[in-house]
Amino acid sequence: MDQDYLASHLPQVMPDTYHRLCLWHMKQNALRNVNCVFKGNSRAREVLKKFIDEYEDDDEFLVAWDEMLVKHNVQGKALEWLKEIKKLRKKWAKAYVKMAWSVGMTTTGISEIFDARLKEYLQSDYNVVQFFMHFERVLDDKRYKEYQAEYNLCYKNAQVKVPAMIVKQAGDTYTKAILGNLLI
Repeated sequence: MDQDYLASHLPQVMPDTYHRLCLWHMKQNALRNVNCVFKGNSRAREVLKKFIDEYEDDDEFLVAWDEMLVKHNVQGKALEWLKEIKKLRKKWAKAYVKMAWSVGMTTTGISEIFDARLKEYLQSDYNVVQFFMHFERVLDDKRYKEYQAEYNLCYKNAQVKVPAMIVKQAGDTYTKAILGNLLI
């Protein structure tokens, strides 16, 4: 299925889902499309990193964006690519995505983490039977960790990282187990 088609129909299919762009892939595309425009220490990754992480509001972002285009005299295909990525800024720039919770994931990290775990279990000289035996071990370990996380969410108090009394009190009081008893 075409990625553009999927992205354009995602709000219709999953209206409560916030779709973000993978920053790793965006940076890779920047290297291919605009890196030649940025000279010296201002490589495309560093320039985009400022727009990804630093600018807190819309006006600040837009002013800095226009200044960047002038400073680097962006033209041609690079300008076209930057115009397109600017249109998608609500899916990648901090000024826009800070309102959406994303578990801290800014890349296709879930599949990359799974790939890395799979490599821990597999060796290139495995036959088909050995491969599937070890693949099953990976899945079993992953499922077990998910069950552990689910159990911890349901039956243990959350670890409070903010040293505020109100947050600690809420964490001690409102666990899923307690809420379940209150709703019955």
